Amino acid sequence: MIIQITQKLATFFEVTPSKNLPPDPNPFANWLAQPFSADRQAYYLIANATAFYSLIMDAEEIRTPGAFLAELARLMDQTLTADGCQTIFHQHIVPSGNRIVFSTFTDKSQLATMRYLTTSAKQLMEEGGFPPLKSSLMLNERPMKRHGFQTPHEVFINMCK
Repeated sequence: MIIQITQKLATFFEVTPSKNLPPDPNPFANWLAQPFSADRQAYYLIANATAFYSLIMDAEEIRTPGAFLAELARLMDQTLTADGCQTIFHQHIVPSGNRIVFSTFTDKSQLATMRYLTTSAKQLMEEGGFPPLKSSLMLNERPMKRHGFQTPHEVFINMCK
């Protein structure tokens, strides 16, 4: 599994991410992560690099890469189960989790989309008052121009086909 992280996150975790890694052939094994804040609380937005299927993680207790990865596995299971995608988690994501590598962002359009998603997540949480899980599920149901106005959820499901 490859997790592309921002420089800010790499500095916080005191890791040196690999540069210019090619994507994993398994599209379910490529993820992006970026910190953001909402209502004066720290969060991480984690999104699949192909579908931009998003998860929102509470960052308050996450201080190390190990804690981040453990919470990410728990959060993926929780969110994908709540979204009816637990089969994807167990068949396509869990097997790729035996080797996890942090990498730098390689595509500026992905970084721009992550900024859009963090702004949307912040809006849902601050103005809508939605908790992280509900905000994640709502983000995944918003059509995206980059996907021909399909939702991240639809693209994520179609990646199995």
